[in-house]
Amino acid sequence: MKNIISEVISVVIIALVLQGLNLFVPNVDAEQLTPYKQTILYEEDAQSANRVVFPIDINFATTEELKMVKGIGDVMAQRIIDYRKQHHYFMSLEELKAVRGIGDATYDKISTYFILDLSAISEPAQARDYPK
Repeated sequence: MKNIISEVISVVIIALVLQGLNLFVPNVDAEQLTPYKQTILYEEDAQSANRVVFPIDINFATTEELKMVKGIGDVMAQRIIDYRKQHHYFMSLEELKAVRGIGDATYDKISTYFILDLSAISEPAQARDYPK
């Protein structure tokens, strides 16, 4: 009986996700998530009691939000912010690889924490030529 109930619950959860329901998933690593734009993940920093909802927009992420991503420390967070300021926004998530210290492996680990909403930035910034 227990197996039937757990299977029914699994089917209901899958149906809700397919209908676009956002789910609250507490304190899990990005590796445990299936990349899906609408997944909501809450991370809390025990030291500062900050709460961040992931994924976050890479063009508006603060240093503190960036540092809450596993694999991004003080130096990397500052490099991302500096790159963003220098190039007037990221135009694709893959552009993160242009930040010194972010290669394919690091990008694969951190990219599920980010989204990119180009509609939130100005048209002149969208029209810029950026490095590929």
